[in-house]
Amino acid sequence: LILVGYSLGANTIVKYLGECGLSNTLPKNVIGAASLGNPFKINHSEMEKPWSQIMTLMAKKTILRHRNRLQHNPHFEKNMSKALRSQSLEEMAVFFMGHEIRNDSNFPFNTYIGYDSAEEYSKNASSYRYIAHVSVPLIVAFASDDNIASKNTMKYMHYGLSNSNVIFVNTASGGHLGWHHAMRNNPFGSWKIYSGREENKGWGNRLVVKWIDVIISKHFHRQFAKRKRNDRDILKAAALLRQKEITSRL
Repeated sequence: LILVGYSLGANTIVKYLGECGLSNTLPKNVIGAASLGNPFKINHSEMEKPWSQIMTLMAKKTILRHRNRLQHNPHFEKNMSKALRSQSLEEMAVFFMGHEIRNDSNFPFNTYIGYDSAEEYSKNASSYRYIAHVSVPLIVAFASDDNIASKNTMKYMHYGLSNSNVIFVNTASGGHLGWHHAMRNNPFGSWKIYSGREENKGWGNRLVVKWIDVIISKHFHRQFAKRKRNDRDILKAAALLRQKEITSRL
């Protein structure tokens, strides 16, 4: 199993891998992961305009879409109107984050409800503090012109540099999870690139596929080498036993 996460999803899987690595609870079938556009620290106050306002509108749209379900929660019903009047994600977080679900870093599957503050939630939800404990191969890709994740990635990258399982890939351009191909006759970027057949739509997806191929190849090579060593040891033991039997007969 190889985990792949984008943006906040990338933050979630890196935090999960770090928590499991810290408590030694990662399932053996998880052999690698890829993190693209990971903000690493969930801090809405650091998000610049107009991105915070744009994402706030998207959050409001999601709230309205699920309004009927959310109203069953007394806290959400009480704060929904305030959240819908919010002008930024930071302001919206004040009303909602105090009643989200959190995990204990030492026991990842033990959930608790409730936070004392949005700052406490942000600190606990951020993955930068856990990347040093990731125990499987992890590639972290981000673009320098990513206005949502790049600044935080550069700021907190040092937390993962000491971990030999982590590889950072930084591109000059690509935006937030963009990485579209650009051809000579289309310098503004191309959604699809043709070379006799239709290729992948984004460079980021191709990177993930190649990374998965490398992990699987290395995994099976390691398994094969281990099995080969075991077979060799068995043959040696059998030969030694046979030699002892011959010696005892003589």
